[in-house]
Amino acid sequence: MRLYQIVFSTFAAYSDMSERLIGLLTHENVRLHRLVSTILLKRLVATCDLYLDINYDHKFIDFLEFVEEQGKAYFLPFDSTQTEGISEKVSC
Repeated sequence: MRLYQIVFSTFAAYSDMSERLIGLLTHENVRLHRLVSTILLKRLVATCDLYLDINYDHKFIDFLEFVEEQGKAYFLPFDSTQTEGISEKVSC
């Protein structure tokens, strides 16, 4: 499926990104924000339409709460990316 009309803005709070993820930069509609600060992270949330959490590592509950407080839809979509104690949630 081709998703040219969607801009994917992927960001990580405290870590760098895998080479596989960096490889997505070959697509014009992908934006990566590596090693972001809290200020930039909040700005990205403010300008996004929704948050899709595909992180395999620990989820930051306070960040998910911030996303929800901003009125953004967020999704924890895959069984493989679930964190114990956080159920799949779709918030709108």
